[in-house]
Amino acid sequence: MKLFHRWCAVTLLMVCSGCTKADMSEARREHILADDHGWIDITLQSPAQLPGFDPAKACTLSYLVNGEPLLNENAQLARADENKMPIGFRFPAPAGALQTELLLSHCLGEESKFSLPLTLEKDHLAKLLFDGKTLVLQETTAFKPATLATVQTDITQLQSDITLLRDGETRSSGALSTLTWLVCASLGLNVAAMLYLFLRRRRPETGL
Repeated sequence: MKLFHRWCAVTLLMVCSGCTKADMSEARREHILADDHGWIDITLQSPAQLPGFDPAKACTLSYLVNGEPLLNENAQLARADENKMPIGFRFPAPAGALQTELLLSHCLGEESKFSLPLTLEKDHLAKLLFDGKTLVLQETTAFKPATLATVQTDITQLQSDITLLRDGETRSSGALSTLTWLVCASLGLNVAAMLYLFLRRRRPETGL
């Protein structure tokens, strides 16, 4: 019976642990996108200088915004540094004054937490860097991600530009044809006038 209770307790702890590090659901993401929001882009380097780091293990990382986990991933940070290919993630977050935290575990002796107060403006992208020891804000810029609607708008505009270009080429071709005809006609008239003058000058001579 005691074994059964222990098994239940362990199972409950595992379930609760999974709940605290759940990925952002599609419903939650859509809700964030429907309200004032911005975007967080975080690039991570290897925490090689942190105590207990094991480069053979993948790091489990979570990013919390006001205590809510909006990102939960596993990444081989040591391998990323070796290959000179930084690992990064981008996700939406509510706009406003935020208390954010990066949690790293599994590849370390114990879970490490890195806090960063952040003011995220609406329709802006905050670029963060974890250099292996600290989490810092690099820059914040205006940002409008590509969506199906914006892509469709761009395609429509491109098609319109192509149509205008073709119409312009057609008009240019017509104008060039007209100009060519006028030049040929002008040359023909000039030749005819010269022949006429030449023949008029020769008539008196033939009369003598």
